[in-house]
Amino acid sequence: MLTSLIAGWLSDKLGRRKLFVAIAGIVGVVGLVIIALAPSLGMVLVGEFVMGAGMGVFYAVDLALITDVLPSDEDNAKDLGVVNIAQALPQSIVPAAAPGVIALTGGYSGFFITGAVVGLLGIVSVSRIRGVR
Repeated sequence: MLTSLIAGWLSDKLGRRKLFVAIAGIVGVVGLVIIALAPSLGMVLVGEFVMGAGMGVFYAVDLALITDVLPSDEDNAKDLGVVNIAQALPQSIVPAAAPGVIALTGGYSGFFITGAVVGLLGIVSVSRIRGVR
């Protein structure tokens, strides 16, 4: 929650959205790598804490970035519905795909590394958004 408050305030003050979404992605990737390489439950919890900090930044700034790039005020509700589907769909797919990814990558470490790679791809995709800083 603390990272949400700080990131939201800074994003508004600096007028920067993509930077904070990218920072959130980087922090999340670091958290996933910590979990993947964790030799103990304590380190898993550290990784979860780091991921939580990144998610706080993300949730504080992501919707602001989205509303900044929506094409028109008249279609905001429809566009936000599409965004909601895009955000919810992976939450439906990952639990179904997880057993296969775990089997293919040899365990949970591979699963979390796969998540980190997907996170890196997300960071790259955010950098390509036009019309917002």
